[in-house]
Amino acid sequence: MNHARPLWVRAQAPYENVIESSSEASWRYTPAIEGRSNLAPQSPFMNLARDVSWNNALEPLPPRQRAREGYSFLILSSLVRRQRSCCGKGAVMEVVYSRCCGIDVHKDFITACVLVNEPGKQREVRKKEFRTYWSDLQKLKLWLYASKVERVAMESTGVYWKPVWNVLEGHFPLLLANPYHMRNIPGQKTDQKDSEWISDLLAHGLLRPSFVPPRPIQELRDLTRYRVKLTGELNRIHGRIEKILEDANVKLGSVASDILGVTGRRVIEAIIGGQEHPDWLADKACGTLRAKRDQLRLVLKGRITDHHRNRLRELMADLERIEAKIMRLETEIANRMKPYADAIERLMTIPGFKLITAWSIVAEMGTDMSAFPDAAHAASWAGLAPGNNQSGGKRRSGRTNKGNRWLRRALAQSAWAVSHKSNCFLTAQFYRRARVPPGREESHRRHRASIAPHRVLHSARRNGRPREGRQLLRPTQSGTNQTEADGATGADGI
Repeated sequence: MNHARPLWVRAQAPYENVIESSSEASWRYTPAIEGRSNLAPQSPFMNLARDVSWNNALEPLPPRQRAREGYSFLILSSLVRRQRSCCGKGAVMEVVYSRCCGIDVHKDFITACVLVNEPGKQREVRKKEFRTYWSDLQKLKLWLYASKVERVAMESTGVYWKPVWNVLEGHFPLLLANPYHMRNIPGQKTDQKDSEWISDLLAHGLLRPSFVPPRPIQELRDLTRYRVKLTGELNRIHGRIEKILEDANVKLGSVASDILGVTGRRVIEAIIGGQEHPDWLADKACGTLRAKRDQLRLVLKGRITDHHRNRLRELMADLERIEAKIMRLETEIANRMKPYADAIERLMTIPGFKLITAWSIVAEMGTDMSAFPDAAHAASWAGLAPGNNQSGGKRRSGRTNKGNRWLRRALAQSAWAVSHKSNCFLTAQFYRRARVPPGREESHRRHRASIAPHRVLHSARRNGRPREGRQLLRPTQSGTNQTEADGATGADGI
């Protein structure tokens, strides 16, 4: 009689005894499974997976099919959790939202997945694909209403999430998540699985919402960011004009600190008009440069050609056009900032903060600081706080994250300005920081500058009265910060 060759395998009745010492292990004689090699030792987790499959009335898959279907230990652990919950030996993860939707966003289409986790019923998964046109997004909204969705989550993919957000805003509680915080299992990434993964994370409350300001603040963001772009283009034209003057052997920048000041513009317009004699060009000086006309005669003597004049004419036309656009844009920003005049006035009391910086702070962070638990969270959101990277008791690189680069740019400029200010508490404290590692002085100064706006706006909302930035930064006799003396919690002293 032909019997299968025996195989000694470890008996695994309860899950708690999967990993135990050899002295406490129990062994039994078991025949080899048909179609599987009986020479290699069997993994206890493989036996557990087979038991779970039998308990759930599922036929165990062959090894190759398991590998092809992407079975992993994570899926196995979920099956074990399900078995333990059925047996009453453990608890599954709590479901926060019984009906939620996860949306995987792309440019031309989106994939939506609705999860229905009602008590006492089997989990239901509904998936559907929509185009990103207005009419199709209206169908998405009606489909979500029909599914009685409680909450919707989507990933912030470039700017493609905005059309979906605009249609669903005001109809459902929305959550915008960072794609970096919800990466799927490697080898399991498809549009359908991504949407189900997002909805599954949302159902269990595992997604951290991104800060999305109200609509008026979003419009202010567009205006202030566009102004930054135009200012950058203005600086590039400035560099091109200086390059042409250097090519013509005109060293105007060696005497004038700004080649596009009043004197510089008059000299360039005279060059475009055909004047080349250095005496005539030096007579265009005004203000303090009139005392330097002898030096101007030396630097304005060069080799000016028609090519240089044509290039200067085009660049000066571009310069005037962009300056006119910036002027109109600043007028529009000033009109839209009128409801926030009180907040802007208080922000300008912080050392190093001027009108443009206050505009950027309001446009990026808003005036309601309840979105940030404390000033440290606001600094971390702006990308001006060191990260935590520790493993094995050793601290690794704690570089800052990307954060909000528009806000970081404005705060970096203010931090650099306040470092050159005399009789200022921030400047004195910066130079007293002897423990700041070399090369990190500038990042430390930016971090301190990022804390000040949160304190100024948050203190006014809490106390109901305007507070100046200098009052919040001035230390008390006991060595604590003024905000801490007034009872503020959750923020470090500046």
